[in-house]
Amino acid sequence: MENVVLALLSDFEKNVEDQSNCRFIQNQLEEIKTGGKDNGIVQKLYEKILQKAGKYMCLPFGNYLCQKLFELLNEAQLHSILKSIKPAIEKISKDLYGTRSVQQLIKVSLASNGLRSEIIGLLKPCLKHIVIVILGLIVEYEWKPYCPVVPASL
Repeated sequence: MENVVLALLSDFEKNVEDQSNCRFIQNQLEEIKTGGKDNGIVQKLYEKILQKAGKYMCLPFGNYLCQKLFELLNEAQLHSILKSIKPAIEKISKDLYGTRSVQQLIKVSLASNGLRSEIIGLLKPCLKHIVIVILGLIVEYEWKPYCPVVPASL
């Protein structure tokens, strides 16, 4: 099995977009998480993902792979991932698949005391987007009885 995973990692750009190959790697990560032998797979996968983490987090199948990987990374590796996606965090957070990966990354990172301040700094660019969404919900649900036509720009 290890040789198959290493072969898939050798052509990672292609395999991260393939459902069956991504699923196979995810299953291997799940085995490692439940006590299976690592053999350096987590480190190799981390190295493949690090430079383009934001891209992979937004892929239909790659986001699941990233989520599984985040659960197995140490604090230093998580810190590197957080730094690599920081410039694109708002874009990733607004993406259908990326938002799930960001949620998982935050969840795993919050378990580490050393990364909590990093998470707060990471989320600052997204606050405007979150406030706009909340205001839109308030307008839609609270003001609808009083304002039959809600402007499309909200």
